[in-house]
Order: sequence, then C-alpha cells, then structure tokens
Amino acid sequence: MTINALRMTICSFFACVWLVSALVPVHGAGSRDTDLARADQLIENKEYDRAIFLLTDYAKRNPNQFEQAQARINKIYQVQDEINRTVDELIYLLLEHPEEDEKILALTIKLKDLENDSNPILADFLSRIHDIALFNVSRNQLRRSLEGGREMLDKDDYEAAFAAYAGGMSIMREEFYTANYGANIHNQARQETERINTVIAAFRQTASQLESVTTELTRAVNSGQHARVPEIMTRLVPAMDRFIAQKQILYTASVNLERILQNLQRANPEMGDRNHLAFIIRVIHGRTDQSIQEGMLGTFDGFWRKSAGSSLDAINRYMETTFNAGLAHFNKQDYTQAVNTLAGIAAYSGITPVFFDKHRQLKQPTAAQTITFNGTVMLRNDSPQFLNIVSLNEASAILTQAAAIPGRDPIDRNTLVNLRNRRITAPQAFEIEQQTRNALMTQQRELASIKTRAVQLDNQIAVHQNTPYIKNAITAIDALSALIHTEEQQSAQRYYNVAQADLDYQLAERKRQLESARVLYEGESRTQDGVTTVSRYPTEALQILTPMLAATAEDISRGNTLLTQLRNEAAGIASNAEIRNLSNRYQASVNELTSVQAQGQAMAANAGSRSAQANALKQEGERLFAEARTAFQRQNYDTSRERLERAAGRLDESLVLQESAELREYRNTQILGLGQQIAMAQNEAIINQVRNLVNTARTLYFAGNFQQAEDSLLRARNTWRQVHAEENEEIVYWQNMIQRAMSASSARVIPPTAPLYAEISQLLSEAQKNYEEGMKLINSGQREQGISKFDEARVQTKEVKLLFPVNQEAGMLELRMDQFTDRRAFNADFERRLRDAIAGTKRRTMESYADILNLAEINPTYPGIRNIVFQAEVDMGIRPPPPNPADIARSRELTASANRILEQNLTSEFEIALTLINEAITLNPNNTDAPRIKDRILGRSNTTERSSVVLSTEDEAQYQMAVQQLTAGNNLTAYAIVERLMQNPRNRNVPKVIDLQRRIQLTL
Repeated sequence: MTINALRMTICSFFACVWLVSALVPVHGAGSRDTDLARADQLIENKEYDRAIFLLTDYAKRNPNQFEQAQARINKIYQVQDEINRTVDELIYLLLEHPEEDEKILALTIKLKDLENDSNPILADFLSRIHDIALFNVSRNQLRRSLEGGREMLDKDDYEAAFAAYAGGMSIMREEFYTANYGANIHNQARQETERINTVIAAFRQTASQLESVTTELTRAVNSGQHARVPEIMTRLVPAMDRFIAQKQILYTASVNLERILQNLQRANPEMGDRNHLAFIIRVIHGRTDQSIQEGMLGTFDGFWRKSAGSSLDAINRYMETTFNAGLAHFNKQDYTQAVNTLAGIAAYSGITPVFFDKHRQLKQPTAAQTITFNGTVMLRNDSPQFLNIVSLNEASAILTQAAAIPGRDPIDRNTLVNLRNRRITAPQAFEIEQQTRNALMTQQRELASIKTRAVQLDNQIAVHQNTPYIKNAITAIDALSALIHTEEQQSAQRYYNVAQADLDYQLAERKRQLESARVLYEGESRTQDGVTTVSRYPTEALQILTPMLAATAEDISRGNTLLTQLRNEAAGIASNAEIRNLSNRYQASVNELTSVQAQGQAMAANAGSRSAQANALKQEGERLFAEARTAFQRQNYDTSRERLERAAGRLDESLVLQESAELREYRNTQILGLGQQIAMAQNEAIINQVRNLVNTARTLYFAGNFQQAEDSLLRARNTWRQVHAEENEEIVYWQNMIQRAMSASSARVIPPTAPLYAEISQLLSEAQKNYEEGMKLINSGQREQGISKFDEARVQTKEVKLLFPVNQEAGMLELRMDQFTDRRAFNADFERRLRDAIAGTKRRTMESYADILNLAEINPTYPGIRNIVFQAEVDMGIRPPPPNPADIARSRELTASANRILEQNLTSEFEIALTLINEAITLNPNNTDAPRIKDRILGRSNTTERSSVVLSTEDEAQYQMAVQQLTAGNNLTAYAIVERLMQNPRNRNVPKVIDLQRRIQLTL
C-alpha cells in the first residue's frame, strides 16, 4: 500500500464513521435517568455513534434536560477530536518519520484505547502497524541491551554487563504470553526463564565468591605470602565449580529455549525472530559477529578471565619474576640464593593444572578446541600459557640442580681471601688447591649431564611453542662450566697470588696503622663560628706506633725470605710471566714496608716529645690553679685571678699539644668554677667600693669640692669597669652633674694654666688699683677724679670680660664701683638686675648665673638670696632639684617594686629591677633605700649569671680569633666575635674581653 493510499484509507474510514453517526434518526424510549445511564455506558464502551443517537433523541424528548444530554455529547466530541489529532499525528509519522517506531507504537496503542476495534479493516490495519512498530522497538531495546552489555564488558564491569543483558529478558514477554501458543509451550518457556532468573540472581554471589578468593590468591602471590596459597586453593576450587555450574545452567536453558523457538517457527514460518524467546536467546549468546563472546555467556567468560585468569596471570608473573631473579643470582654465582629463590616455582606450577582444567570445563558446552601435552588436556587457546609455565618449572628444576653443584664439594676458591684474613697458612693453601683441581673436574661432568637433559626438554616443548627459559638455563650452565674451566687453569698460579696477598695485607695494615697514628698526631680540625680548632693526640698516636713498628720489622724479614724462595724456584715456575711479575711486586712491597718503618720511627719520636711537653704544661697549669685557689681562700683576689689566668693559659697550651677530654672537662669546670667564685667575690667588693666612692663624691659635691668629687667618681668608674662592660648609670649621672658645676665654677675663675693668665691677671690688678684710688679720691672729696679712676678700671674689666665674660673678679669689681658711686641708685636697680639674672638662668645662660652669684655676694643680706642662688643652680643643671612629694612617692614605689623582684628572686626580671631602681635614685637622690637595694640586685645578678674572670676553652679560641682579626685590621669581624662572646652572661665581666671590646669600639 502506498503512502497516499494509506492516508486515504485512514481518513475515509473515520469520515464514514462520523457520517453514519450524523444520519441516524432520532427516536424516544425509556425514562430520563435510564437513557442517560445507558448513554454513559455506551460512551465507556467506546460505542460513540449509538450514544449520540440515544442522546439526540433524549434531548428532543426532554428539552428541560438538554444541558445534561449536551454535556455528554460534548464529551464524545472531545474524544472524537482526540482521535482525529492522534490519527493526524500517526499519518504524519508514517509518512515523514517511519523510523520513529516507539512513537508509532504508542499512537497505535492510544487509538486502540480511544476507539473500539469492531471495524475489522481498522483493527487489522492498526494491528499490523502495531506489530511492526513493536518489533522495531523491541529490536532497538535488544540493541541497546547488547551494546550496553558490551560497553560494560569492555570496562571489566561484569556485574553491570550481566544486568544490562538481563534487561533484555522482558522484551516482548507480554506479547508472547498473550499469544495463543498453548499452555505447554508457555509452561516450558516459564520453566526455562525461571532457570535463567536463578542464574541472574546467583551471578552476583557466585561471581563475588570467585572474585574474593581469586583476589585473595592474587594478593598472596603478589605479596609473597606463599604459605597461604594451599589453604586458599581449597576454597578456590569449590568457588570455580559453583561459577561453572551457573554457566552450564544458563547454557542448558538457552538450548531448551532454542528448541521451543524452533518448534514455534516450524508451526508459523512467518514468525522469524519476532518472538520473546528469540530475544532471550540473543541476550544469552550475544552478537555473533563480535571479536569476543558477548551476552550472558560471554559475561561468565570475561569474569573468569578477570578473576581466575588474573590469578593464573599472577602465578605466571611470579614464576617468571622468580625464575629471572634466580637466574640472576645464578649468573652472579650466588648459588645458595638462587636455590632459595627458585624453591617456590615448583609449588606454584603444581597448582596451575586446576586452572586449565576448570577453564576447559567452563567452555565444555561449546565446541572449543583442545590439545594434549604429556597426558594433560587443555584448551588450545590456553596452551601458550600452559607451556610457558611448564617451561618455567623445568628450567627452574634444571637451574636448581646446577646451582647445587658448586657448593656441594669441598672446593675452596677463596684461599687468597682466607690467607689475607689469616684464616689459613701457606702450606694449607697448597693442599687446598690440589683438592680444588679434583673437585672441579667432577663438577664439569655433572654439568654436562644436566645440560643434555635440558636440551631434550627444550626440544620437546619447542614442537608446540618456543620458550626462552630452558635456553636461558642452558646458557647459564655454559657460563658456569666456563667459569670452572677458568678456575682449573688459575689454580696452579693461585698459591703465589695467595702469598702476595698476604704480604699486601700486611703492608695495607701497616699503612692503615701509620695513617691512623698520623691523624691522631696531626689532629682533627673543626670550625665553629668561624674559628678553626685542631685536636691533637700524640700520646694515642704513640700507642699505635710502638706495636706497629715491631710488626713492620717482622714483615720486612718475612718478605725478604719470600724473595729468596722465588729466586730459588725451578726454571719452569721462575720463568712464568706472572711469577716474574709477582717477584717485582714482592720487592716493591718490601720497599714500601721499609718506607713505612722510617716514617713511623720519625713520627714516634715527635709524638713522644709533644706528649711530654703537653704533660709538663698540664702539671704547671695544675700547680698555678692550686696557687690561685690558695690566694682566693686568703681573699687575695688579684693574685688569685692572675694565677688562675696563667693556669688556664697553660692548660690551653697543653690541650693544643695533646687533646684530653678529661683535662678539658677539668679546665672547663674547675678553672671556670674558681673564676666564677673570684668574679662573684670581686664584684661584691667592687660594688661596695663603688658605693663608698659615689657617696664620698656626693658629699664633696654638696660641699662645693667639685674637683675632689670628680676624682672620687673617676676612681669609682675605673673600679666599676674592671669587671663590667656597661657603664654605671649612677656614676654617669653624678659625673654629668659635677662636670656642669665645675664648668660653671671654672668659667668665673681664670686658671693658672690659661694661655693669657698673666695678661688677664695684670689687667685685673690694675683695675683693682684704679678702683682703690678712685675710692680714696671720692672719700677725700675729689669725686670727679675718683669717677675718672673708676672709668679707667671699667675699661680694664671690660677687656677682661671680652675674653672671660663671667669672670667673678671683674664682675664684682664693676658692681662695687656702681654701688660706691651711687648707693641709692644701685639699691634701686638691684632687684631689676636680680630679676633679669633669674630669667636668664631659666634659659641656662652662664652670664645670668654669674650675675646672680655676684649680686648675692655683694648683697648677702637680701631676703631669700640663698634660695634664689639654689634655684638658679637647679635651673642651670648643676645641682639636682629637690624632690617634690610626687617624685618622692614615685621613687618609693619604684624602690618597692624593685625590692619585690629581688626578694622573690625573679632572676629573669633583674634587668627590669635595675631600671626601676636607677629611676628611683634619679627622682629622689636622697632615697637611702634605693642604693642599698641596687647594690644587692647587682650582686645577685652577677651570681645568677655565673660570671667568671676566665673564658672556657671554646670561648678562649673565639677571643684569640678576635685579637687576630683586630690586629689584621678586620675591626668589624673582631667586633662581631666579641659581641658573640658577650652574649654569654658568663663572659660579660671577663676583664680582658671587656678591654678588647673597648679597644675595638675605639677603632669603629
């Protein structure tokens, strides 16, 4: 039927249906309710034409019920519209997209649901379209199932593959069982389907069991847990059998379904493969044109390859790896290790037949080809791996037999090594070599027998397949035979090589002893923080050299005896090229021994001398230390420190010549310990001495004896710096105060050392003379002449003040002249002068301070003049200000805080306590508790830091390096080393380190 004819047939059929419906006459019958109920039943039965006839007649007879009848007619029209739309869509797909089988099938089903099939033409038409579409849809479903299964097979996801294939089991199942094939056919199909379903249900479990055991076996093989393999095999065989049984059930069900299908096809030749059973058979067997077995049966085969096949591959790999390792050991002549390595191959070879047998059983229902080798039947495809394993096993056995030969007989190939290690003597070497020759001949015969059998086995296997393993074993045996043959040739010459080796061993030993002694004698150097030190051990070197020299003399004597024996050998031996070469080597070895002897004798003499010198220095250092300790006990700290420094120097010199851990420990404990005691005692004495000098300086300062006060502070500073690198803030404070006071005082009086002292003194003397003459003239009534003399005196004082503006004598002379000239005016102007001077001292002007002193001297009775002078000195910074109540209170608080740190012995906060107490003294110089607490902190701080007056040996080396760097002009390097030393609290008060630090600072 053409496409246009198809369109016309469908459209004509539905047009006729609706036309007949329109032409049916109207008639009345029955009651209203009965008619409506009957119409509803007709609509539900899809008898739309009869329903319309009934409803039309009902509406005419019952106008008041028109709406109810019309509603049912509208419902029929809606169904008719839906039928028309479905028909249009079906026609469109059939004409334009006939490949859309699933949509066509759905539309045919929908039309059957909308319209009854009372029309045979329509029913046959829809049935044919439905069958074609259903088969195409089913075929597509089968294709997707097969392709999905293959995709999972390629991914080794066999459970998913089985599920994908199992998804095709339902294709056309409903159509099969609704067809009238007879109860017997249906029951047989159901029975076989149930058997297949049991396999589907059991596949996951049986596969999982097989995979679990094979994975365990593979893991045991790969990890070397060979002892577990036998037990695993007891569980693997039943798992294999269960897996094989499931495949056989599946295969049997497939055969039975094919038989049923063939019977149906014979009864209905047009059926072809459009049948549920054909689809089941296809998902079981898969596609036949593929490179691998597909379908459920192929899933079994693939999973077997993944599980049991992987375990067999692991065994094969293990055997290959083990054989290659054993062969490598064999070729390296490590025969014991070769035998041990190859031992596991036979056990694994013994379990492999079950894999090949079970695989054959798995394939047994099919027509898989088999071959037989030495009575073993296997699949032809498995033969390469089977023969590979057989070859590995046989090659392993061959190598194992050959490897046992070299170590079986009493053959000693190590006479040279044994003699070098002093395990045998020369006569014993001769006997051993004769035994060696006899044993080597026996080994050659046995190796030849093993090789003959190996060649036969390799030829037998090569009929089916060439494998390299037996050939490799034969090659290894040939190599061993060649090695034995070479040893036979060399055995005759080995004796003299053994003798030479003995002499070489003695020479090497003497050289080693000489070198060991040299290392100890010359010392071992090490560098730390840029300082290189050398530890020398002459005494230990001498302990090696003494026995070494005695042994060397014996070696030289034995070597000369051997040379004589070689010269007296028979001509056949003496003329041998190797023997002649050995003779030359003997002579060279004796000459080297003689040279070693000479070097050792010279070194022994020097080592003895250096050891004796080091011991003498050590004894002197110990003596000086004893004197230092005695002096310390007598509180003679200077002598104690001097002796201790000398003792440390002597011990350091001794350690340079002879390193001694015991002496170094003594040096760094006893010497440093006494140094710390001296440092603590000296520091305490210095703290007390400095305190007394500071107190004396303060007393002298307040008495106006500035020079004496400065001298006292200078002594205090020098005393403090004997053991302290940092300045004493209190001393610095009073030095600054006194220096300002001395500066103010010295500016008013011309010192005799001034360059113009004579000229200035002359001017002041003449001014004084003019002043005195002027007074006499004024007192005698000659005022004008007296004023003139005063003017001459002022000229002279101004000349003095040009050079010394605050000169006291010139300033006082001018004030006296002003006062004498006009006392009333002078008194009136006194307060102005005083105010100006006070204002000037606020700005720290020296002239203003001099004016206040002069004014106070000329008018000492002026009210409050002493307080004015005091405040001026405070303002000028030459006198500490009187503490105010706030400063006094703050000073007490700081003193109390520092005292708490001291009393609680918070050593880590002593620096903070010193800062607090220094501030307390500055705020209130009259605080008598603060200096006492400060001295206690200083004494306790030094005790905590464990300061010393000497350095450790390591720090002494650093100090010497700093001195060298300073001498070489490397001031920054020297400064860095000293700063590193000062980081150790123990070194901060070492006098020579403090002195070196100051010397370096002067150069920077």
